[in-house]
Amino acid sequence: MSIVFLVTAGDYSDYRLIACFTTNRKAQAFIDAVDDKHVEFNDIEVRELNPDTVNMLSNGYSIWLIQMLKNGNTERAEKLDCNVYNAVCERQTMWRRSTAPAYIGKNIPDIMMFNIWAKDKTSAVKIANEKRAQMIANNEWDKK
Repeated sequence: MSIVFLVTAGDYSDYRLIACFTTNRKAQAFIDAVDDKHVEFNDIEVRELNPDTVNMLSNGYSIWLIQMLKNGNTERAEKLDCNVYNAVCERQTMWRRSTAPAYIGKNIPDIMMFNIWAKDKTSAVKIANEKRAQMIANNEWDKK
């Protein structure tokens, strides 16, 4: 499985791919080096090159959305429809609710959102929890 690291900016109709790298370090170095006051970069996105979607589906896997707090509590676990957006690859995205205008001052913690291939909800939550623990061990959870 080959992974690429995408530097993107914008959202919705303004969303765009800026650059693609073979390592997270190179993607972050690019962001750090580019001084463009007109662009606010998104978090680095991790994508699988040549995803194995057809094989996963034929072997009984589904894509699950798991939203998990730093303490391991699961706020949401939902089997997603198989569409181009959801079934391309596994991904994880930090939702910094603590800094989102709608949540400021409401003491609502940040949450990690995982899209995970799994055969059932229990397995999906377990996989997300393992990824959460690894992020905490690597000091990645609180990294802005």
